[in-house]
Amino acid sequence: MSKILEVKNLTAKYGNRFILNGYSFDLQEGEFVCLVGPNGCGKSTLLKTLLGIKGTDLSVSGTVLCKQVDVLRCSKRKTVARNISYLSQNETFAWNLKARDVVLQGRYCYSGNIFAYTKEDYAECEKAFAFLEIDDLKERNIAGLSGGEFQKVRIARCIAQNSSCILLDEPLGCLDFGYETDLITKLKEYCRKEKAGIIMSVHNLNLAFRFADKILTVDKNGSCIMGTVEEIMDTDILDEVYKVKFKKYYNPEVKAMQLYV
Repeated sequence: MSKILEVKNLTAKYGNRFILNGYSFDLQEGEFVCLVGPNGCGKSTLLKTLLGIKGTDLSVSGTVLCKQVDVLRCSKRKTVARNISYLSQNETFAWNLKARDVVLQGRYCYSGNIFAYTKEDYAECEKAFAFLEIDDLKERNIAGLSGGEFQKVRIARCIAQNSSCILLDEPLGCLDFGYETDLITKLKEYCRKEKAGIIMSVHNLNLAFRFADKILTVDKNGSCIMGTVEEIMDTDILDEVYKVKFKKYYNPEVKAMQLYV
């Protein structure tokens, strides 16, 4: 496997308060990584920083390379978008677009100076809807979608973008219990099939440890650890990250170790 994303000594701070303190890790092609940590530890800040997005008060240093693109120093946002797609936690629209038009936005980074969708753009849009099995949403206006349906459309936009790295900030929000497992299964399938890499923040640790290839932990002290499920499912590590006492057991139904407090 080859590296998709290389993060070296990534640091972000507000004044003297560190949010990310010297993070270094790699994302390999075909790799599905779950990002975990308590509320307020900087998961969203990390994902935005990996995309090169930072607030005016946030000081960032270090290196983020995606397919040899220096993300933090690249001024061409379309170049970054061709390599990295991103799902934020929340999003609002000024217009009541059709779901198909929202997914087509993922193709904007491939457009020229005169913006127009091509046959390939429409084809990739159709593939994304089919892959997530949400063809029934294509012609519906987003104002009429439930929160979960709208979330699926936004994820389809990331798929249509055809980037080698996908960053998802709590994509399981608003999704029903059954579709959570279906979505993670599909995302892992996408990683393998397209040789892409995904980093997905998630609060459900049992889903993370059941499906992830690797776990990336972050804590409120600004430190991070990346490792395999077996390495990170060390209750000493998790106790330190979450400041609670975890216990683990083997669940024969899902054939995986699971956690409880």
